[in-house]
Amino acid sequence: MTVTTNHGGFTFKAADLENGPILAPEYGFFVRCLSHTQSEAEKPSLVPGKLLADRTDSLPAFYVRDSGIPLEHRVDSAADIASIVEARNRLGMQTGILVTNPIAEADQVDPRKHEKVLQAALRKAAEENVEGKAMTPYILSYMQKNLPGVIEANIALVKSNAALGTQIAVALRGS
Repeated sequence: MTVTTNHGGFTFKAADLENGPILAPEYGFFVRCLSHTQSEAEKPSLVPGKLLADRTDSLPAFYVRDSGIPLEHRVDSAADIASIVEARNRLGMQTGILVTNPIAEADQVDPRKHEKVLQAALRKAAEENVEGKAMTPYILSYMQKNLPGVIEANIALVKSNAALGTQIAVALRGS
């Protein structure tokens, strides 16, 4: 299984999370096998490491807050995340931690339009036999061309991730 992030095409394999210690704030990722995203997210044993949901109970989906896929581990602050990282470190665990950071409600695109365009992108990718590492850039490019507000949403997400990453770093430094 490959987890793909929206960090300019940065990709890491599930084994990277297993063999950590990675801490990655992220605003929208998907398991490479998109048709199985829900079943993968609902089976924590299939996502190595820990998947933490920052201030949300469900997996963010690209440019909307809520994919409808419930997550098991919610945290409500950077201090909570830092505490989990510190506990992992004290225990000598080499497990990665992926933190989902949902887009602010005011910055998200229309969720109905998002779903419609995402499904169209998946159909088109299947028709064109797009798979593997090519899937993420294909989907994101398709959405950028066909979904108004994506660039603005992406800028808001990058800023939000930078802020969360900074808050986690400060919390870790202060402990």
